[in-house]
Amino acid sequence: MCAVVLAFSLVGCDQLDSFSIDSPSDLLNKIDSIAASKPNTGDTIYVTINTAIVGNEDNSSAWLTAFSDYFTIPSNKLLHMEFINYGSGVNNWNNWNLCVANAKRDAASYSEYFVLRSDAYGWGGTMSSQGYLFDASKITNDFPDTDADGDIWNDFRNTMQGAHVTIEIDHASTGYVLVTATIVGTNGTTMTETYQQKVSGVEDLVSSLICDGSHFLMKKVYLIPSKVIYEPETPVEKVTYRADMTATITTATNQVYNYTYFAKGLPEGGFGSFLLTDGGHMVMNPTETYYCALADTTNAAAWFYPYSATTTVGAVDNSTPWWSAFTNYVAATGEGYFHYKFVNYSNKANNWNNWLIALTNGQSRSSLNYKEYFILRADNFGWGTYYLGANLTNNFNFDNFKTDMDGATIVISLKVSVEASKAANVNKALKSKALKPGETIK
Repeated sequence: MCAVVLAFSLVGCDQLDSFSIDSPSDLLNKIDSIAASKPNTGDTIYVTINTAIVGNEDNSSAWLTAFSDYFTIPSNKLLHMEFINYGSGVNNWNNWNLCVANAKRDAASYSEYFVLRSDAYGWGGTMSSQGYLFDASKITNDFPDTDADGDIWNDFRNTMQGAHVTIEIDHASTGYVLVTATIVGTNGTTMTETYQQKVSGVEDLVSSLICDGSHFLMKKVYLIPSKVIYEPETPVEKVTYRADMTATITTATNQVYNYTYFAKGLPEGGFGSFLLTDGGHMVMNPTETYYCALADTTNAAAWFYPYSATTTVGAVDNSTPWWSAFTNYVAATGEGYFHYKFVNYSNKANNWNNWLIALTNGQSRSSLNYKEYFILRADNFGWGTYYLGANLTNNFNFDNFKTDMDGATIVISLKVSVEASKAANVNKALKSKALKPGETIK
């Protein structure tokens, strides 16, 4: 091979004739094969991998304890990562997780744009306060049901074990990031997952992989020019919705508190709502818990009542664990109105051991297409695609909050309507209709 390199170095020198390589017959093919394995862009920057094995090889690394190197993605560049993924196989999320932020985690200015999980889930970071909102509806996947048993996740976990993963993070100069993950399993199955979100078109992005009961063997990382200049199309006549929540809390001693929230820019489609409790229970008032299409608020016959009698939701000893006790799910297409009245009880261990309210896209919680627009906790906190803490208001006295909430009567109104700025498009909005109790959006 040394002789071959030397021969190449002489070609083109003054007064020397060109010549062929006297070498094994397959050597040129091998050279061509090596060249073909590298991107032929003319502008490839290979990135040194300092941490080749990320996480404990027995998959014991807990969440937020093991990270890959940080990889910077300038505007108009695409970062290409290849690695082998290993997970414990216990849960779908015990695999790779991708974090896209504005800086390294230990920087004073560190703020996350989003975290994307390998199982087509994710959440937004603190950059959402600057308008860079995470949108779970932009996550796509083609995860197959290879054994045709109606469950894609057992197949997903099998394919992910030892899979070769390629993630491309394209930082378009128009201010968008496009993520494409291609997973090739040792079982021959290929899967893809994509996501896109608005980001700064000028400032660098900083990406890293996070372990969660998993580990990775890093193979290759390089930067190439952005593949696309992407600007999502915005329909001229786009209809968007606004949600307004008002909660009136009357304590057992008749102290009254008010708690409000609003969200803007919700997409057209269906809307669903339910309450849940965490370390508490709720006693629902059947005559004051109802919902309807917003257009039907004056037509009592169009209202639906999810309860026919006083109903307790959650364990009466307030031992209810998280995500285990819910009120009946109610939904509407287009504009909707949801009303709740109940007595709240709490174990008083923490401020959040109380009621919560959710606004969703109206699909079943077990559906792959289920999305939470926001979930609000009783204690002035929340999360979700359209959650923004600055939109919360309250007059709580947190010195007495845990005591005040226990035994308090809560009245909640949640209205979803076409945004006033889109008033000209009301006639184009989805026809408002309340679904019957127990029905969800298909």
